[in-house]
Amino acid sequence: MIRKCLVSIATLALLAGPTFAQESTSVEQTESSRPMEGRNLVVYIQSDDASQAGFGLFTAKQAARAGANVTIVLTADGTRYGLNSGPQETFLPTGQTPRELLNEISDFGGEIIVCWLFSNAFELEADDFVEGARIVSMREIFQAVWAENARILQF
Repeated sequence: MIRKCLVSIATLALLAGPTFAQESTSVEQTESSRPMEGRNLVVYIQSDDASQAGFGLFTAKQAARAGANVTIVLTADGTRYGLNSGPQETFLPTGQTPRELLNEISDFGGEIIVCWLFSNAFELEADDFVEGARIVSMREIFQAVWAENARILQF
């Protein structure tokens, strides 16, 4: 797990440069503070471990803030992190729930898609998920993965 986290951090640091990790209190960004503009990042959240999922979502939020086109794919046990209600563990370093991180990613222009296979298996419908989340077919997931310049991270 630590190796996977380090690889993820290194990948994003290379893509985004030194401004990647800087926090900002505003969604408004200047062009120079968006070093990942035009790049595509797909983040699969499939773990039910709040620490792993939280790190993946935090990473995605930072990439979206830096201008990347971010697509979150909620699948397997990670599907439940997109639910618009119910208790969720917090990601310790930020004190945020996955739901709160997903909403911030959405605020930065990120797309949240939910694998229909698992939403169906868990008997969930579109109204069960956070605002803006869409239940999609495997075809749409593949389109995100195969987008030009896409980088894929899995948590």
